[in-house]
Amino acid sequence: MITVENLSFTYRQSKEMLLKNFSLSLERGKVYGLL
Repeated sequence: MITVENLSFTYRQSKEMLLKNFSLSLERGKVYGLL
């Protein structure tokens, strides 16, 4: 399993956060897609 908790990200040139407190868990053997 891969787990990400409370990830925040912003570009250097931007004042707004692209991600704020993003959490995600991916289980082994499953297929995921991102749109």
